[in-house]
Amino acid sequence: MPRIRALVALALALSAATACQSEKASSSAAEPAAEKPGEAQDKEAARALFVRYRDAIANRKGTEAVGVVSAKTIAYFEATRVGALKMSAAELRTQPLMDRLMILILRGRIPRADLERWTGKDLFAVAVDNGWVGDNVSTVEPAEIRINGDEALIGVKAGTEALPAGSGFQAQREAGGWKLDVMSIRDLAEPALEAQLREVDPDLDRAMMALLSVLLKKKVDESIYEPLISAPAPAPGNGTTP
Repeated sequence: MPRIRALVALALALSAATACQSEKASSSAAEPAAEKPGEAQDKEAARALFVRYRDAIANRKGTEAVGVVSAKTIAYFEATRVGALKMSAAELRTQPLMDRLMILILRGRIPRADLERWTGKDLFAVAVDNGWVGDNVSTVEPAEIRINGDEALIGVKAGTEALPAGSGFQAQREAGGWKLDVMSIRDLAEPALEAQLREVDPDLDRAMMALLSVLLKKKVDESIYEPLISAPAPAPGNGTTP
């Protein structure tokens, strides 16, 4: 069974074919326009930002990781925290696979009292401290970087696999400087997760239960879909605060 981390912030779950297609598309693209004033400095800042985040993840330093991620990232983890506490089974089953998996992992791994006490920032820091966010990332390097005003697109590479900037991570210029939007790769990670689940079982519900049992190191059943407390909760969104 593939080993999939529940919090796939650095989910470079790329097949060789995807990597080759990415490289081919990149090599055939038009030459980039001349850099605007300050763009070189922004590119270097975005590159350094990704390296700081990668090193914080690799060394399990949650506080450092929190300091370099965007408000969107923290808001996503806050919505996921609230979802783990309150989202109904019926609504949870309608969520994207990545969101569903993250919420179920939180329900099975973290006591209700902790989830109630923490904020989204606390949850993200704990996830990093415990190695739940993208392990084995020490060889991942920033690659192509594009700057579009207050947004940076950061391509990444790991060995022979690569993602161009247009398919990689996003960073936003916030009050404290450039910050990484960790969940900006959700659109890429979602089909990768579905493909891996279908390798376990063509029935995604059965595959999810099997995966959860492995990740949580205990047998789980459908009761894990029930909220920890009874109240409606919003779905995790792109930067939507619950």
